[in-house]
Amino acid sequence: MESIRSTASLERLAPEILANIAKNLLAGCIFSMTLTSRTMFYKVNPTLYSLDLEKEEPLGLSHAVRQPAEDLALAILARYSDEKLSGKINTTYRLHFKRKHIRFTALHAAAANDHIRLVRKLHSLGAKPSAVGYNLPTLLGPKFRRKLNQFPKLKHHLFEIEWMPNFAPIILGCLRMYLLLDDLYPSGIVAKSMPQDARNNQSAGSIRDPRFHVMTLHHLACIIDSPDLLKFAIDRRNHVKHLAAGIMQSSALHLAAGAGSLSVIPQLTKEQIGISKVSILDGLGETPLHIAVEAAIGSKDGKERSKALKVIEALFAAGFTPGHRQAGKNLGTSLHIVGYMLRRHWSENHRVIRKVLKMLFRREREIEMRTSLAEQRQPNYRSAMINLTNSLGETLLNQVAEEIINKGGNTSLEKLFMDLVVFHNADVNLNVNLVPIVFQNPRSEYRVSIITQAVRSQIAGRSGLNSFIQVLRHFDAASHPTDMSHTDVDPYSNNSLFHFLHRPIHPDFVEQTVQDALVHLDHSTST
Repeated sequence: MESIRSTASLERLAPEILANIAKNLLAGCIFSMTLTSRTMFYKVNPTLYSLDLEKEEPLGLSHAVRQPAEDLALAILARYSDEKLSGKINTTYRLHFKRKHIRFTALHAAAANDHIRLVRKLHSLGAKPSAVGYNLPTLLGPKFRRKLNQFPKLKHHLFEIEWMPNFAPIILGCLRMYLLLDDLYPSGIVAKSMPQDARNNQSAGSIRDPRFHVMTLHHLACIIDSPDLLKFAIDRRNHVKHLAAGIMQSSALHLAAGAGSLSVIPQLTKEQIGISKVSILDGLGETPLHIAVEAAIGSKDGKERSKALKVIEALFAAGFTPGHRQAGKNLGTSLHIVGYMLRRHWSENHRVIRKVLKMLFRREREIEMRTSLAEQRQPNYRSAMINLTNSLGETLLNQVAEEIINKGGNTSLEKLFMDLVVFHNADVNLNVNLVPIVFQNPRSEYRVSIITQAVRSQIAGRSGLNSFIQVLRHFDAASHPTDMSHTDVDPYSNNSLFHFLHRPIHPDFVEQTVQDALVHLDHSTST
């Protein structure tokens, strides 16, 4: 087909030009041949550009908008007919480079290259902003990638979003370009969630409601911790402030809590973003405080951990309480989040976990001190939320005990267990089966007592639990009335549950436990 079109183009040349070409070829005159070829080029040029626009992805147009030199890009565009060019100006280009699939439009490339005049030209030709930009860091070169690396939290979101043309100028800090795009194409959206079929097949299209899978200016400002960008978004595009981001349906405050973006939280709380009934819960039913607790414990980087701890304090100042439950299937408080996280992170982050617990208990104490009842409790305050259960019937004490049992005993966790009982009034004998759960997704399984779980594991051959069982017995841990009916152990055998529950405690152990508790109690009251 291309050869036929080329032949047709040559046939449009004047006969005298073709005769000169043949004459110069026979004479071997290079200079004359150059002049003739230049004449031929200018004659054929309009035809070649017209043929380029007939392609699905015009190569000349792609080459023009990707030019680092704006003057050259405009010169190439001037070769095209504006009437025909307007029909191809919104073409989505697809490239394959180093096993990566790249998608962009002319407006994406021109905006990323900070070509002000070229963007105006594209706008005059009818260019429209669309969220099809994908894998653009590969296209835009090392300078852009270095800039992007300054925002490590943003990189986690790039795999699931398609960019609008205004995304790259924000990352590069090209304020003039962004303001121009905002004037030409007013919008608070910078990206949209990439559908699963597009991730797998690298094809455009959407299988989700786009209203609920977007990234707004507010979201991006919180991820990259830019208070200036957030102020601009609040001043000019605040109508999108409550839109949820991505599959997790996160508010801007959720994203700030997860990214450790401390500087934007005051503006968010002032605007009630992430605090109002519309946006306080994400798709998993978690509040920003739940997210911040997870980030503080799960982070392996010391700086990020420190930021997350400061975010927790900032959320406390904004009015978040540790007793706020998750929605959905978990119904857990922030304490349950800590209990879940310590199962994976206790060994390397036990100091951080203890610090987070201290912050949560202190915040609860501050809230309770505002009531006359709490004033009567002072200085012997005991936590009220520590015995709250999640939808599985777990308290924080249950979670700590289960981890001790799973590890076959753990000295540091046993110490935490004792602290929760002695200093925060955790109920070691709480029968969660009798605690009514009026929320959705109630538990369906019977939960045995902590002492019964420990003894059964000991009988099953898990060594190392003797110390923990003695701790439980010191705190008068007892089985639930129905625990015995759930075991086939002979109560009169030497290895039975009955035997363990009624075995005498060693006096030295009792004395040491009491002394440890008194030491920590003195330290707690003094601080």
